[in-house]
Amino acid sequence: MNKQVLIHLSSKDVIHSFGIPLLRVKQDAIPGQSIPVTFTAIMTNDRLKEGTNRTVHLSPGNMPAGFSVLAARGDYKDAEGNVLLADDDFLGDDAIAALLKAGINEIKVGSDTPMEVACSQLCGLGHYRMRSAVIVQTAEEYQAWLDDEASYLEY
Repeated sequence: MNKQVLIHLSSKDVIHSFGIPLLRVKQDAIPGQSIPVTFTAIMTNDRLKEGTNRTVHLSPGNMPAGFSVLAARGDYKDAEGNVLLADDDFLGDDAIAALLKAGINEIKVGSDTPMEVACSQLCGLGHYRMRSAVIVQTAEEYQAWLDDEASYLEY
């Protein structure tokens, strides 16, 4: 977070377009060229996740669009205490039906991956698979991740 990132884009086959919409980054990758792109993320993923949280109202036959990419914020239980939808679980038709059956018609949801890299240039049959997540952390979070990963390198 708050560090400038430099990426060199290139392509071996056709024109692709590297895009991170939330960071206002977009640049074409041209075959045979190396194109530098710089950007600075000023918010962590956790802070962005909080910003995407919203309350939605459920009703039979009127499900808001895009539920398949939203995750629950908090546990939702029936009267007996059984968890119908756990925190960070993705919403689906079955979970929504169970919530409605339990009388729960209002839930808090948010994006699971608020920042995504996607190719925004229709480039061929595999275009839909060209996606990835952007992870932005504080320096302390990143160092903790590095320390954890280093444990896998020890013999």
